[in-house]
Amino acid sequence: MMNYLLPGIAILLLIIAGVLFVSYLRDRRKTRFSRGNKRR
Repeated sequence: MMNYLLPGIAILLLIIAGVLFVSYLRDRRKTRFSRGNKRR
């Protein structure tokens, strides 16, 4: 079981990290282009 479980968890973590990284970069771009509008 563990042999199948660990790679799956690693892949999920990589996918989540990638999504968070992309959203972080998009937020930085948005804040750079429009400084006046801060929705948060």
